[in-house]
Amino acid sequence: MRFRFNSLPGSLPDGISNRKTNRAYTALAASFALAVLPLSGCYKSIASESSKNTSLSGNTSNSQDDFFDELENEYETSTENVATTEIVVEEFSAEDLRQWKERMFKGSSSYRPDVVDQRSVLEAKANASASLLFRQQLVNLEKSPVLKWTWKISNTYQQLASGQIDERSRGGDDFPARVYVVFRDGPLPSNALAINYVWASGETTGTYWPNPYQKNAIMMVVESGDARAGQWVSHERNVAEDFKRLFGKDISTLHGYAVMVDGDNTGNTTTSWFDRLSFSAAGGSMLQ
Repeated sequence: MRFRFNSLPGSLPDGISNRKTNRAYTALAASFALAVLPLSGCYKSIASESSKNTSLSGNTSNSQDDFFDELENEYETSTENVATTEIVVEEFSAEDLRQWKERMFKGSSSYRPDVVDQRSVLEAKANASASLLFRQQLVNLEKSPVLKWTWKISNTYQQLASGQIDERSRGGDDFPARVYVVFRDGPLPSNALAINYVWASGETTGTYWPNPYQKNAIMMVVESGDARAGQWVSHERNVAEDFKRLFGKDISTLHGYAVMVDGDNTGNTTTSWFDRLSFSAAGGSMLQ
């Protein structure tokens, strides 16, 4: 099945409205996009863009049926000849980012390598937009279950912080920063499980809930509010323990991970920075 690229940036692929809403498609694709690479033409590598020091832009498939057909066709071969990685370190340098791809849902959030505070970081900007940057990578959680990352945001979203819009609802499903981890146990959406670690605007740190569009994706708040906006904040999570706690499954391998900023539901704008994402052996105290 061949993909076509006549959809304009920000528009839905033809036929989506007959099955799901825009945001349902966003959550669905986000929760298993990592598991279906490589999909011919559906995603855009950032290699050419980062070399120009410009923001990235992606493409959507022209048909959701095409997307699911490719999903089934590619599932069996998507991880052939890929060794399970025990230690993963992403520095977000221009060279590292060549291994990442963008998936655009509504408009395109801007992603580009930058140097901030003498750090090689990923700058991510959302302007009433939603797209994610992801990497397909098998990670051995038996050897390296602990995910560590550092991030910073410019601001949260006032409508969500004040409770004007419910952050757990479809209309409030916007976050200034997200880090995804994805496990795939088959070719269909129901076979993909995702944990979405988020910097929330109003929800309390430590709370979690099913994504309002896709029950197999869980939103988990690891930071909340503006108290530490503008500061570098580090987190670590035992991903294997979190999958067991949230889904009741013993997961030994991840199939990929992603970062995302979005503000399409609420029309918000924010800038976030991601610095050094890694998987390592368990040990030491865990941040809650």
